[in-house]
Amino acid sequence: MIEVPDILAACDVADQLAREADDLSPEQALTLLEAVEAAEGALKNAAAFLRARALSQMEQPILVGSTAYSKVMDVKMRPRQLLIRGAVIDAASRPDENGEVPTAHEAATSAAEMMAALYVSPSTVPKTGGLKAIGIPYDDALTEEHTGWKIKKTELP
Repeated sequence: MIEVPDILAACDVADQLAREADDLSPEQALTLLEAVEAAEGALKNAAAFLRARALSQMEQPILVGSTAYSKVMDVKMRPRQLLIRGAVIDAASRPDENGEVPTAHEAATSAAEMMAALYVSPSTVPKTGGLKAIGIPYDDALTEEHTGWKIKKTELP
């Protein structure tokens, strides 16, 4: 059976590899990168199975050494869309300080600006259905931005 020292030995190998990376040729780096990525995938898979096993058996906190483990609910916060849309509509159509009601164009512009402030960042990819609803083809709504470099692997015959 695999024990904790076995896993820690693999971590030591990875630490040593990181220290030696600057001395490798590109060919050596790519060869080792492929092996490390395979190991990373295997480790993520093993962690998922171990997590699932622990969660399926935990009915009360478990003490391992001086560490207590307990099963807690995983919660994600979801936006209350109806509340947000209602607030945007209210704010966009609210009369100004002089009591003037905005025109339809002014209200629409204001609403669009508020929605952009709420939901749009330079890295957010728009939803296809939303683009279709406003008549913009998906490819027209995106532009390429160079963000760095990656390695492309091509198997040759």
